Amino acid sequence: IITNGVCIVASCFVRILNRRMCAFMVAALKDIMHVQPGLISGEYEYTSTINTEDSQGLVPDDQEILSTCEDPRDATLRLMNQSFEYEKNLSNVELFNFHEKKSVLFIHIPKTGGTSVKNEAIHKFDGHKGNELSYPKMYHSNYYMLSFFRDPRAHVFSQFLHCKYNPYHSNRNYNGFQRTTKDAIGDEADYEAWLDHFLTPNFEEVFKENQCWDCYNPWNMQTRYMTVKCWSWKVCHELHNMMLPTDMNYIPDAKEPSIVEALKVVESLGWFGITEYYKESLCLLFYQKRGHLMDGCSCDATREIHNKHQTHHIHPHDSRRLNLRIQRKVDQLTRMDRILYDHARDILLARLHRLEEITNSSIIGC
Repeated sequence: IITNGVCIVASCFVRILNRRMCAFMVAALKDIMHVQPGLISGEYEYTSTINTEDSQGLVPDDQEILSTCEDPRDATLRLMNQSFEYEKNLSNVELFNFHEKKSVLFIHIPKTGGTSVKNEAIHKFDGHKGNELSYPKMYHSNYYMLSFFRDPRAHVFSQFLHCKYNPYHSNRNYNGFQRTTKDAIGDEADYEAWLDHFLTPNFEEVFKENQCWDCYNPWNMQTRYMTVKCWSWKVCHELHNMMLPTDMNYIPDAKEPSIVEALKVVESLGWFGITEYYKESLCLLFYQKRGHLMDGCSCDATREIHNKHQTHHIHPHDSRRLNLRIQRKVDQLTRMDRILYDHARDILLARLHRLEEITNSSIIGC
């Protein structure tokens, strides 16, 4: 009784503070989508059990009642009758079998460290690709699908700095893109103005001419890349004319696609890494390819693995130093990405612990 009471109070409290968050949670519980690893012209085939009306994560107010305190992934496992063994299998470390698959396809989500990963590791696979297209566009059943994720707060700040400082963008005069001083104070002010632009209600209609200033749209980019079909890297970056897999029709708002769908795609990847565990992620990738650790992975190794980080002309930065108001604005833009990232991080750490057991080595946090 006490537990149920706490759940009800918590649910009501959250609903009072943020009705939209409640709607999102209910939608996540409802959006139980099925991934069918079929093949349509070498791409990805979806089937769905949800209604088109629910595809944007919005439900009527009378459905904003949470019967449990479960997070979306736990609810999915329960409703899909997935067993404990399924959850346990997520921590398995499986070697690549290139008699079974041709090679790998890398889903390169911009500003997650993907260029560094491609240069250091992915290019060693024959036939790899990583041209910043989304999973639904890139999927092929004869390839291992790989990707890389990043903490949403750091990810969005990196997107902004690229738009401000990368020569392709900084040398152009974009109407409405605020650029003050080129220092930490100026970056913080310009960043908040950039976030406010995307948080403007119906910003797609309000800013028809300058939606993204020919750069990135930060709305749940990592979740979008797992679930939304886009026809070019530019469309993937900016969110224009995207297709949700629910009915294969164009819909104007794909800012908050199904988190349940995204989590299931993450779980289906042959390998993924995380920027905050960069070295460990590459060690796992090498093991899955070769069946043994590469030099420098073990904490007691005499040789270190050097990260050849690609800066893209961006100065060193740390999103953790930004004020709390800005952090909260980023959180609004990345609600799905936060759930996706936390789930991916938990799976990666479970696999790294398993790798430590297999190799009798210390790998994490050296």
